[in-house]
Amino acid sequence: MTTIGGGTEDTGYVVSYNLLKLRGNESANTLSFQVTTLSTGSLEYFDGTNWQGISNVNLSAGLTVLVNVDGVYLQNNTGSTFNGIANGAGAQFAGGGIRWTGATDVSGTLNAFRVKASESATALVA
Repeated sequence: MTTIGGGTEDTGYVVSYNLLKLRGNESANTLSFQVTTLSTGSLEYFDGTNWQGISNVNLSAGLTVLVNVDGVYLQNNTGSTFNGIANGAGAQFAGGGIRWTGATDVSGTLNAFRVKASESATALVA
């Protein structure tokens, strides 16, 4: 993944599937990108009304976040309901992707989050 530039300090930056695919130089078989770890700052997805937070705690507990061409797909395997998504269920949210905001008053080249390419748009391929 090459550096994604153009962000502004203390302002959310929307990262789309198309941007990840371009910067990752991925094949036509890549249908989504799974967020595996949040390195710094905060990460959110748009639920159609509001931006909702995603933390490393959510990711570690079993929340799968896939950025796909249609927006963001969440698969909840945390053991409890996450933002209205029942355990064991998934939900697709239309929109531009995920929004990352760096820590307050931090600038420069930052490690935001880690992703891995997936050949599935709504579920992980074993």
